[in-house]
Amino acid sequence: MKFNNWRSDQISFYLGLPIIFEFIRLIFSHYYDSKNIIRPSLIFALLISSIGIFSMQFFILPVANIGLLISVGLFYMGSSILTTLVDGNLTKISAQGDRGRIAAVIQVFRLSGFALGGIVGSILYPEIEFGNFLNLFLIIYITIGLISVLSIEKSENDYTYNADFRSNLKNLFILLKENNLPKLMTIFLMVYPIGLYMQDLIFEPFVIDVFDFDKNNVGSVVTLWTSLTLIFTPLGIIIGKKTKIIIPIFFGSSFATIGLMLFIISSMINSISILYGGLILFGIGNGIASGPAIELMLEVCGSYKNLVTVLLGFFGLMTTLGRFLAAILGALILAITSNNYQFLFLIESLFIFVGYIPLYFVIRIFEKNN
Repeated sequence: MKFNNWRSDQISFYLGLPIIFEFIRLIFSHYYDSKNIIRPSLIFALLISSIGIFSMQFFILPVANIGLLISVGLFYMGSSILTTLVDGNLTKISAQGDRGRIAAVIQVFRLSGFALGGIVGSILYPEIEFGNFLNLFLIIYITIGLISVLSIEKSENDYTYNADFRSNLKNLFILLKENNLPKLMTIFLMVYPIGLYMQDLIFEPFVIDVFDFDKNNVGSVVTLWTSLTLIFTPLGIIIGKKTKIIIPIFFGSSFATIGLMLFIISSMINSISILYGGLILFGIGNGIASGPAIELMLEVCGSYKNLVTVLLGFFGLMTTLGRFLAAILGALILAITSNNYQFLFLIESLFIFVGYIPLYFVIRIFEKNN
């Protein structure tokens, strides 16, 4: 998009606004909890997300067209349903003591995909036309998706119950009103992603604008931090088991924040070496914090038997809302400040630290209850 003359604030807005399409995941979560139906939902999600991927190539131009919003929205919608139902299924079929291991496996494989995608993308993107690049990605996506759908195991645990969607939502709101644990988790999952994702959609435009990166170099920055995130994810799980779960989340987030500060410094003095130093710290910090954070979310969901997937879907919506606000706020900051990336990274860092407040109380209550 940047190489086709999209402004950075437009990129953040047009890739961030469609995140609201993910809200539909709550409906599918309800039917999984109430009817234990999963495979047809996964097939539907795979279909609409594939349509979204395929159609994106036709809406890169003209700049700022509504077609791209719809294409990206379909992809977000389908992938969010897939993620929520697979996570819910794994939470249901696993015992409480196994969820830390499940969280680690989920995160390692996801980050492996991110890292591998970054590596392959950085190699292929400069060499082939964008439409062919997307089509190749689509073939891989459908293949892996079908394997996942066909291999999914139906939960044998007694989690299923009969309730209509309105009753399900009512029970969810009662739970949030009467229990501080899911309430505080909701606040954390809404605030923290603003600090984690504000740079997500504009980092490539940032290095193109400030450091004049070309197609070959843009892929390398994604490969670096995702690879480091993958490498350091097991360390976060190990630290959380040996100490307390808040320790790796806190220190990992702090490393990521230092990385953001280095982004600011690098852009002020035009230093690519400091930029890569920031990327290294950001990747390491994200890896250390990510596994324990997922484990904590799964454990909180598993504490409320009849609302496992609905609560997981709701938490996903809060994360979605945080990502949405991060993208829109990032777009507004860039538009108002004429692409002041330093100010954006500073605001992002502040949100990370604000997120520590509800996280601290979540962990205190969870440890007291268990």
